[in-house]
Amino acid sequence: MSMSFPGARALVLATLIATTSGCAYSYHTIDPKRITYGNEETSHGVALRYRYNVLTEAGNNRYGNKERRKALSVMAVSLTNKTDSAITITPQSIRLSMGGQGLQFVPAAAAADQLHQTVWPHIFWLLLTFNVVEKDQRGNTHTKLVLPIGLPISAINLIQGSQANRKLRENLETQALTERRLAPGETTYGLVTLRDVGYNPVQFELMSADGTTR
Repeated sequence: MSMSFPGARALVLATLIATTSGCAYSYHTIDPKRITYGNEETSHGVALRYRYNVLTEAGNNRYGNKERRKALSVMAVSLTNKTDSAITITPQSIRLSMGGQGLQFVPAAAAADQLHQTVWPHIFWLLLTFNVVEKDQRGNTHTKLVLPIGLPISAINLIQGSQANRKLRENLETQALTERRLAPGETTYGLVTLRDVGYNPVQFELMSADGTTR
């Protein structure tokens, strides 16, 4: 695909396209400690608070849209030990359910794979060129210069898209719930991903560290 414009107009338009396309991808890191929580469930002296829709609320609209299309729900959670003794929290000890049906956590790496944005189609920007033309004394136009404006646009989107996907993966993996020892009154935070729950309330039951009933 090529388009012909006088030189000045081509440069202005090229700059505008490159600038606006560069904003196509971004990822804003979610910090569960800074979330305002509303929902709370308590089991065996441990309080679970959680919040849905944190991807969109953090400004990651592209990822939030894909989250809904994939029927995933990324939740920020906090766990507070309200007992008088230390408690060990593991992923196996956190049982979430909805309507009596147990829910399975989607591993952070698997969630990142499903939520990542597809960036390869931006390669097709390489087909876009601008022809700078000039007129001779007879009024005939001739191509003076071919500007491969698609090259920087493609590069910007590929680089920024890959960086955004990497930040998403790092955020989900570093904030994943792992085995943690909570002192009395201590709170830990994390991000978990569930499937097919929408924004519906969930029930929380604290199990033993190995996942068996207390």
